[in-house]
Amino acid sequence: MKLLLQRYLAAQFILPLVLSTVFFICFLLTFELFRMTELLVTRDVSLWFILKLVGNIALTFVPLSLPIAVFFSTIYCLNRLSADSEYIAMRAGGLTKLRILIPFLLVAGLLSASVYQLNQTVIPLSNKAFRQKVTYLTSSGLLAGIKEGQFFTAIPGITLFASRSTKFGRNLDEVFLHVKEKVGKEKSAKEKVAKEKVGKEEAGKEKTREEKDGEENEAEQSERVIFADRGELLFERSPGTLSEKLTLTLYDGNIVGLLGAGEVEKILFQKYVFPISQKQFEDQFSIKETMLTSRELQGVLTMTEAEARKAYDFNKKEFFNARYEYWNRKNGALICFIFCFLGFTLGIKGNRGKSKSSGVVGLLCLLVYYGLYFSLVSAAKKEVIPIPLAVFLPVTVMLGLGFFFYRKLDWQS
Repeated sequence: MKLLLQRYLAAQFILPLVLSTVFFICFLLTFELFRMTELLVTRDVSLWFILKLVGNIALTFVPLSLPIAVFFSTIYCLNRLSADSEYIAMRAGGLTKLRILIPFLLVAGLLSASVYQLNQTVIPLSNKAFRQKVTYLTSSGLLAGIKEGQFFTAIPGITLFASRSTKFGRNLDEVFLHVKEKVGKEKSAKEKVAKEKVGKEEAGKEKTREEKDGEENEAEQSERVIFADRGELLFERSPGTLSEKLTLTLYDGNIVGLLGAGEVEKILFQKYVFPISQKQFEDQFSIKETMLTSRELQGVLTMTEAEARKAYDFNKKEFFNARYEYWNRKNGALICFIFCFLGFTLGIKGNRGKSKSSGVVGLLCLLVYYGLYFSLVSAAKKEVIPIPLAVFLPVTVMLGLGFFFYRKLDWQS
Protein backbone atom coordinates (compact mmCIF):
# COMPACT_ATOMS: atom_id res chain seq x y z
CA MET A 1 0.00 0.00 0.00
CA LYS A 2 2.80 2.41 0.89
CA LEU A 3 4.60 1.60 -2.37
CA LEU A 4 1.40 2.32 -4.31
CA LEU A 5 1.07 5.71 -2.60
CA GLN A 6 4.66 6.59 -3.44
CA ARG A 7 4.05 5.76 -7.11
CA TYR A 8 0.94 7.92 -6.99
CA LEU A 9 2.91 10.85 -5.57
CA ALA A 10 5.62 10.48 -8.20
CA ALA A 11 3.01 10.40 -10.97
CA GLN A 12 1.34 13.53 -9.57
CA PHE A 13 4.71 15.27 -9.61
CA ILE A 14 5.95 14.30 -13.10
CA LEU A 15 3.19 15.88 -15.22
CA PRO A 16 3.48 19.45 -13.85
CA LEU A 17 7.28 19.02 -13.94
CA VAL A 18 7.27 18.25 -17.67
CA LEU A 19 4.87 21.11 -18.46
CA SER A 20 6.79 23.67 -16.41
CA THR A 21 10.13 22.57 -17.89
CA VAL A 22 8.79 23.05 -21.41
CA PHE A 23 7.36 26.44 -20.40
CA PHE A 24 10.65 27.74 -18.97
CA ILE A 25 12.67 26.47 -21.95
CA CYS A 26 10.25 28.19 -24.37
CA PHE A 27 10.42 31.34 -22.24
CA LEU A 28 14.22 31.45 -22.48
CA LEU A 29 14.10 30.53 -26.17
CA THR A 30 11.93 33.55 -26.86
CA PHE A 31 14.63 35.98 -25.72
CA GLU A 32 17.44 34.14 -27.53
CA LEU A 33 15.53 33.86 -30.80
CA PHE A 34 14.57 37.52 -30.54
CA ARG A 35 18.28 38.37 -30.56
CA MET A 36 18.78 36.19 -33.64
CA THR A 37 15.72 37.35 -35.58
CA GLU A 38 17.71 39.64 -37.86
CA LEU A 39 20.17 36.87 -38.72
CA LEU A 40 17.41 34.37 -39.48
CA VAL A 41 15.15 36.60 -41.57
CA THR A 42 17.97 38.09 -43.67
CA ARG A 43 19.57 34.73 -44.56
CA ASP A 44 18.26 32.21 -47.04
CA VAL A 45 18.24 29.16 -44.74
CA SER A 46 15.94 26.14 -44.70
CA LEU A 47 13.29 25.32 -42.12
CA TRP A 48 15.27 22.23 -41.13
CA PHE A 49 18.32 24.39 -40.39
CA ILE A 50 16.22 26.66 -38.15
CA LEU A 51 14.72 23.67 -36.32
CA LYS A 52 18.16 22.21 -35.63
CA LEU A 53 19.35 25.60 -34.40
CA VAL A 54 16.37 25.87 -32.03
CA GLY A 55 17.03 22.32 -30.82
CA ASN A 56 20.66 23.13 -30.01
CA ILE A 57 19.65 26.25 -28.08
CA ALA A 58 16.83 24.46 -26.24
CA LEU A 59 19.18 21.70 -25.07
CA THR A 60 21.59 24.24 -23.59
CA PHE A 61 18.70 25.75 -21.59
CA VAL A 62 17.82 22.48 -19.84
CA PRO A 63 20.26 22.99 -16.89
CA LEU A 64 18.91 26.53 -16.43
CA SER A 65 15.20 25.77 -16.59
CA LEU A 66 15.06 22.38 -14.86
CA PRO A 67 15.88 23.54 -11.27
CA ILE A 68 13.22 26.27 -11.40
CA ALA A 69 10.72 23.85 -12.94
CA VAL A 70 11.41 21.30 -10.20
CA PHE A 71 10.99 23.96 -7.53
CA PHE A 72 7.62 25.30 -8.67
CA SER A 73 6.30 21.86 -9.69
CA THR A 74 6.99 20.55 -6.19
CA ILE A 75 5.25 23.54 -4.62
CA TYR A 76 2.25 23.13 -6.94
CA CYS A 77 1.94 19.40 -6.33
CA LEU A 78 2.10 19.74 -2.53
CA ASN A 79 -0.31 22.70 -2.62
CA ARG A 80 -2.84 20.53 -4.39
CA LEU A 81 -2.32 17.56 -2.07
CA SER A 82 -2.80 19.86 0.92
CA ALA A 83 -5.88 21.59 -0.53
CA ASP A 84 -7.55 18.22 -1.23
CA SER A 85 -6.60 16.99 2.27
CA GLU A 86 -4.67 14.09 0.71
CA TYR A 87 -1.56 15.04 2.66
CA ILE A 88 -3.50 14.96 5.95
CA ALA A 89 -5.05 11.60 4.98
CA MET A 90 -1.63 10.09 4.27
CA ARG A 91 -0.23 11.37 7.58
CA ALA A 92 -3.29 9.98 9.38
CA GLY A 93 -2.73 6.64 7.60
CA GLY A 94 0.72 6.32 9.17
CA LEU A 95 2.99 7.82 6.49
CA THR A 96 5.71 10.03 7.87
CA LYS A 97 6.68 13.26 6.14
CA LEU A 98 9.98 11.63 5.14
CA ARG A 99 8.10 8.76 3.46
CA ILE A 100 6.02 11.27 1.51
CA LEU A 101 9.13 13.23 0.59
CA ILE A 102 11.06 10.22 -0.78
CA PRO A 103 9.23 9.92 -4.18
CA PHE A 104 9.92 13.59 -4.91
CA LEU A 105 13.58 13.23 -3.97
CA LEU A 106 13.92 10.12 -6.14
CA VAL A 107 12.61 11.96 -9.19
CA ALA A 108 14.81 14.98 -8.36
CA GLY A 109 17.81 12.68 -7.92
CA LEU A 110 17.27 11.17 -11.37
CA LEU A 111 16.99 14.65 -12.84
CA SER A 112 20.17 15.76 -11.06
CA ALA A 113 22.05 12.75 -12.46
CA SER A 114 20.68 13.49 -15.93
CA VAL A 115 21.77 17.14 -15.76
CA TYR A 116 25.22 16.08 -14.57
CA GLN A 117 25.62 13.66 -17.48
CA LEU A 118 24.32 16.19 -20.00
CA ASN A 119 26.85 18.74 -18.76
CA GLN A 120 29.74 16.34 -19.30
CA THR A 121 29.68 16.14 -23.11
CA VAL A 122 26.18 16.48 -24.62
CA ILE A 123 25.57 20.16 -23.85
CA PRO A 124 29.14 21.21 -24.80
CA LEU A 125 28.65 19.45 -28.14
CA SER A 126 25.31 21.20 -28.53
CA ASN A 127 27.01 24.54 -27.82
CA LYS A 128 29.62 23.71 -30.45
CA ALA A 129 26.91 22.84 -33.00
CA PHE A 130 25.14 26.10 -32.13
CA ARG A 131 28.37 28.03 -32.69
CA GLN A 132 28.86 26.35 -36.06
CA LYS A 133 25.37 27.34 -37.19
CA VAL A 134 25.78 30.93 -35.99
CA THR A 135 29.16 31.11 -37.74
CA TYR A 136 27.47 29.89 -40.90
CA LEU A 137 24.76 32.51 -40.58
CA THR A 138 27.26 35.32 -40.02
CA SER A 139 29.76 34.28 -42.71
CA SER A 140 29.01 31.67 -45.34
CA GLY A 141 25.31 32.31 -44.88
CA LEU A 142 25.93 35.81 -46.18
CA LEU A 143 26.39 34.37 -49.65
CA ALA A 144 22.68 33.67 -49.88
CA GLY A 145 22.09 37.42 -49.69
CA ILE A 146 24.19 38.18 -52.78
CA LYS A 147 21.72 38.64 -55.65
CA GLU A 148 22.58 39.62 -59.16
CA GLY A 149 21.72 43.18 -60.02
CA GLN A 150 21.33 44.15 -56.32
CA PHE A 151 23.58 45.99 -53.88
CA PHE A 152 24.84 43.79 -51.03
CA THR A 153 25.63 45.67 -47.77
CA ALA A 154 25.43 42.97 -45.06
CA ILE A 155 29.19 43.18 -44.37
CA PRO A 156 29.98 46.45 -42.51
CA GLY A 157 32.11 48.86 -44.54
CA ILE A 158 31.65 46.98 -47.83
CA THR A 159 29.18 47.52 -50.67
CA LEU A 160 29.13 44.80 -53.33
CA PHE A 161 27.34 44.76 -56.67
CA ALA A 162 27.49 42.13 -59.40
CA SER A 163 25.54 42.13 -62.65
CA ARG A 164 25.44 38.30 -62.58
CA SER A 165 26.04 35.74 -59.82
CA THR A 166 25.47 32.07 -59.09
CA LYS A 167 22.78 30.84 -56.69
CA PHE A 168 25.02 31.09 -53.64
CA GLY A 169 27.06 34.07 -54.82
CA ARG A 170 30.36 32.22 -55.18
CA ASN A 171 31.01 33.23 -58.82
CA LEU A 172 30.41 36.85 -59.81
CA ASP A 173 30.55 38.77 -63.09
CA GLU A 174 31.10 42.50 -63.62
CA VAL A 175 31.86 43.22 -59.98
CA PHE A 176 31.71 46.62 -58.30
CA LEU A 177 33.13 46.92 -54.78
CA HIS A 178 33.19 49.96 -52.51
CA VAL A 179 35.34 49.55 -49.40
CA LYS A 180 35.41 52.00 -46.52
CA GLU A 181 37.62 51.03 -43.60
CA LYS A 182 39.72 52.31 -40.76
CA VAL A 183 43.47 51.96 -40.92
CA GLY A 184 46.27 51.85 -38.37
CA LYS A 185 45.12 54.01 -35.47
CA GLU A 186 48.31 53.37 -33.53
CA LYS A 187 50.50 54.08 -36.53
CA SER A 188 48.70 57.28 -37.43
CA ALA A 189 48.83 58.42 -33.81
CA LYS A 190 52.59 57.92 -33.70
CA GLU A 191 53.04 59.77 -36.99
CA LYS A 192 50.86 62.55 -35.62
CA VAL A 193 53.01 62.88 -32.48
CA ALA A 194 56.17 62.94 -34.59
CA LYS A 195 54.78 65.62 -36.88
CA GLU A 196 53.71 67.74 -33.91
CA LYS A 197 57.16 67.40 -32.37
CA VAL A 198 58.87 68.51 -35.59
CA GLY A 199 56.40 71.36 -35.96
CA LYS A 200 57.11 72.60 -32.44
CA GLU A 201 60.87 72.48 -32.98
CA GLU A 202 60.70 74.35 -36.28
CA ALA A 203 57.95 76.87 -35.69
CA GLY A 204 57.30 76.66 -31.95
CA LYS A 205 53.57 76.54 -32.60
CA GLU A 206 50.84 74.13 -31.55
CA LYS A 207 48.11 73.05 -33.92
CA THR A 208 44.55 73.73 -32.96
CA ARG A 209 42.35 70.93 -31.69
CA GLU A 210 40.23 71.08 -34.85
CA GLU A 211 43.28 70.64 -37.09
CA LYS A 212 44.48 67.66 -35.06
CA ASP A 213 41.07 65.97 -35.16
CA GLY A 214 40.90 66.56 -38.91
CA GLU A 215 44.30 64.94 -39.45
CA GLU A 216 43.38 62.00 -37.19
CA ASN A 217 40.10 61.33 -39.01
CA GLU A 218 41.84 61.70 -42.36
CA ALA A 219 44.51 59.21 -41.34
CA GLU A 220 42.01 56.67 -39.99
CA GLN A 221 39.65 56.58 -43.01
CA SER A 222 40.41 54.80 -46.26
CA GLU A 223 38.12 54.43 -49.27
CA ARG A 224 38.57 52.28 -52.35
CA VAL A 225 36.43 51.54 -55.38
CA ILE A 226 37.20 48.30 -57.20
CA PHE A 227 35.94 47.22 -60.62
CA ALA A 228 36.56 43.71 -61.98
CA ASP A 229 35.31 41.60 -64.87
CA ARG A 230 34.70 38.62 -62.58
CA GLY A 231 35.22 37.41 -59.03
CA GLU A 232 35.19 34.28 -56.85
CA LEU A 233 34.29 33.93 -53.16
CA LEU A 234 36.31 31.26 -51.35
CA PHE A 235 36.06 29.88 -47.80
CA GLU A 236 38.57 28.36 -45.43
CA ARG A 237 37.13 26.90 -42.22
CA SER A 238 39.22 26.14 -39.13
CA PRO A 239 38.00 22.90 -37.46
CA GLY A 240 39.56 23.92 -34.14
CA THR A 241 38.14 27.42 -33.68
CA LEU A 242 35.15 27.00 -36.05
CA SER A 243 36.00 30.39 -37.55
CA GLU A 244 35.77 31.00 -41.29
CA LYS A 245 37.99 33.08 -43.54
CA LEU A 246 36.18 34.62 -46.48
CA THR A 247 38.32 35.68 -49.45
CA LEU A 248 37.15 37.49 -52.57
CA THR A 249 39.42 36.94 -55.58
CA LEU A 250 38.94 39.44 -58.40
CA TYR A 251 40.22 39.19 -61.99
CA ASP A 252 40.98 41.82 -64.68
CA GLY A 253 40.06 45.12 -63.10
CA ASN A 254 41.26 48.29 -61.44
CA ILE A 255 41.37 49.88 -58.00
CA VAL A 256 40.65 53.57 -57.48
CA GLY A 257 41.80 54.82 -54.07
CA LEU A 258 41.08 58.18 -52.47
CA LEU A 259 44.21 59.65 -50.88
CA GLY A 260 44.70 62.74 -48.79
CA ALA A 261 44.44 66.29 -50.18
CA GLY A 262 41.96 65.13 -52.84
CA GLU A 263 44.49 62.91 -54.64
CA VAL A 264 43.29 59.81 -56.47
CA GLU A 265 45.31 56.65 -57.09
CA LYS A 266 44.44 54.11 -59.78
CA ILE A 267 45.91 50.60 -60.01
CA LEU A 268 45.32 48.02 -62.76
CA PHE A 269 45.43 44.32 -61.90
CA GLN A 270 44.95 40.91 -63.48
CA LYS A 271 44.32 39.17 -60.15
CA TYR A 272 43.57 40.76 -56.81
CA VAL A 273 42.87 38.87 -53.56
CA PHE A 274 40.65 40.81 -51.17
CA PRO A 275 40.52 39.17 -47.69
CA ILE A 276 37.37 39.86 -45.69
CA SER A 277 38.27 39.80 -41.99
CA GLN A 278 36.26 37.54 -39.67
CA LYS A 279 35.80 40.58 -37.44
CA GLN A 280 33.76 42.27 -40.16
CA PHE A 281 30.97 39.77 -39.63
CA GLU A 282 31.76 38.72 -36.06
CA ASP A 283 28.69 37.51 -34.19
CA GLN A 284 27.90 38.53 -30.62
CA PHE A 285 27.54 34.98 -29.27
CA SER A 286 30.76 34.21 -27.41
CA ILE A 287 30.46 30.71 -26.01
CA LYS A 288 34.03 29.44 -26.19
CA GLU A 289 34.26 28.10 -22.62
CA THR A 290 30.83 26.42 -22.79
CA MET A 291 32.03 24.35 -25.75
CA LEU A 292 34.58 22.53 -23.58
CA THR A 293 33.73 19.21 -21.96
CA SER A 294 33.90 18.90 -18.19
CA ARG A 295 37.15 16.97 -18.46
CA GLU A 296 38.69 19.76 -20.52
CA LEU A 297 37.45 22.35 -18.03
CA GLN A 298 38.99 20.33 -15.22
CA GLY A 299 42.29 20.57 -17.06
CA VAL A 300 41.91 24.36 -17.24
CA LEU A 301 41.75 24.45 -13.41
CA THR A 302 45.34 23.22 -13.26
CA MET A 303 46.58 25.75 -15.83
CA THR A 304 47.95 29.22 -15.40
CA GLU A 305 46.45 32.06 -17.41
CA ALA A 306 49.39 31.93 -19.84
CA GLU A 307 48.96 28.18 -20.36
CA ALA A 308 45.22 28.60 -20.96
CA ARG A 309 45.93 31.33 -23.49
CA LYS A 310 48.33 29.04 -25.32
CA ALA A 311 46.02 25.99 -25.23
CA TYR A 312 42.63 27.60 -25.88
CA ASP A 313 43.44 31.21 -26.81
CA PHE A 314 41.69 32.42 -23.63
CA ASN A 315 41.94 36.00 -22.48
CA LYS A 316 41.65 36.90 -18.79
CA LYS A 317 37.85 37.04 -18.85
CA GLU A 318 37.51 33.72 -20.69
CA PHE A 319 40.00 32.09 -18.30
CA PHE A 320 37.78 33.05 -15.36
CA ASN A 321 34.64 31.97 -17.24
CA ALA A 322 36.13 28.53 -17.91
CA ARG A 323 36.90 27.93 -14.22
CA TYR A 324 33.49 29.29 -13.23
CA GLU A 325 31.78 27.07 -15.84
CA TYR A 326 33.37 23.94 -14.31
CA TRP A 327 31.97 24.60 -10.83
CA ASN A 328 28.67 25.91 -12.16
CA ARG A 329 28.04 22.58 -13.90
CA LYS A 330 28.50 20.78 -10.59
CA ASN A 331 26.13 23.20 -8.92
CA GLY A 332 23.54 22.81 -11.71
CA ALA A 333 23.10 19.14 -10.89
CA LEU A 334 22.99 19.72 -7.12
CA ILE A 335 20.48 22.56 -7.20
CA CYS A 336 17.73 20.35 -8.70
CA PHE A 337 17.83 18.15 -5.60
CA ILE A 338 17.97 21.05 -3.13
CA PHE A 339 15.16 22.98 -4.83
CA CYS A 340 12.94 19.89 -4.73
CA PHE A 341 13.49 19.57 -0.97
CA LEU A 342 12.84 23.27 -0.40
CA GLY A 343 9.74 23.20 -2.63
CA PHE A 344 8.35 20.27 -0.62
CA THR A 345 8.65 22.18 2.65
CA LEU A 346 7.03 25.30 1.18
CA GLY A 347 4.23 23.52 -0.67
CA ILE A 348 2.49 21.95 2.33
CA LYS A 349 -0.24 24.16 3.76
CA GLY A 350 -1.98 23.88 7.10
CA ASN A 351 -5.73 23.31 7.08
CA ARG A 352 -6.31 25.44 10.14
CA GLY A 353 -5.63 29.13 10.58
CA LYS A 354 -3.96 31.46 8.14
CA SER A 355 -1.55 29.57 5.89
CA LYS A 356 1.41 31.04 4.08
CA SER A 357 1.34 31.90 0.37
CA SER A 358 3.73 29.27 -0.99
CA GLY A 359 4.19 30.90 -4.37
CA VAL A 360 5.20 34.27 -2.90
CA VAL A 361 7.60 32.68 -0.40
CA GLY A 362 9.06 30.51 -3.14
CA LEU A 363 9.61 33.53 -5.36
CA LEU A 364 11.33 35.36 -2.51
CA CYS A 365 13.60 32.35 -1.97
CA LEU A 366 14.56 32.40 -5.65
CA LEU A 367 15.31 36.12 -5.49
CA VAL A 368 17.50 35.57 -2.43
CA TYR A 369 19.30 32.67 -4.10
CA TYR A 370 20.05 34.33 -7.43
CA GLY A 371 20.78 37.71 -5.84
CA LEU A 372 23.31 36.12 -3.50
CA TYR A 373 24.64 33.89 -6.28
CA PHE A 374 25.42 36.64 -8.79
CA SER A 375 26.77 38.94 -6.07
CA LEU A 376 29.25 36.29 -4.95
CA VAL A 377 30.22 35.39 -8.53
CA SER A 378 30.94 39.08 -9.14
CA ALA A 379 33.14 39.09 -6.02
CA ALA A 380 34.90 35.94 -7.24
CA LYS A 381 35.56 37.62 -10.57
CA LYS A 382 37.39 40.36 -8.67
CA GLU A 383 39.33 37.59 -6.84
CA VAL A 384 37.84 38.55 -3.48
CA ILE A 385 36.60 35.00 -2.75
CA PRO A 386 37.28 31.59 -4.36
CA ILE A 387 34.97 30.50 -7.18
CA PRO A 388 33.76 27.28 -5.42
CA LEU A 389 32.68 29.32 -2.39
CA ALA A 390 30.76 31.77 -4.62
CA VAL A 391 28.99 28.91 -6.41
CA PHE A 392 28.11 26.63 -3.49
CA LEU A 393 27.38 29.10 -0.67
CA PRO A 394 23.95 30.16 -2.05
CA VAL A 395 22.79 26.55 -2.46
CA THR A 396 23.94 25.85 1.10
CA VAL A 397 21.77 28.75 2.29
CA MET A 398 18.79 27.24 0.41
CA LEU A 399 19.47 23.88 2.05
CA GLY A 400 19.46 25.55 5.47
CA LEU A 401 16.11 27.21 4.66
CA GLY A 402 14.77 23.84 3.58
CA PHE A 403 15.65 22.22 6.91
CA PHE A 404 14.16 25.20 8.76
CA PHE A 405 10.79 24.85 7.00
CA TYR A 406 10.95 21.04 7.19
CA ARG A 407 11.11 21.16 10.99
CA LYS A 408 8.03 23.39 11.05
CA LEU A 409 5.90 20.94 9.06
CA ASP A 410 4.80 19.02 12.17
CA TRP A 411 3.01 22.13 13.38
CA GLN A 412 1.02 22.33 10.16
CA SER A 413 -0.09 18.72 9.77
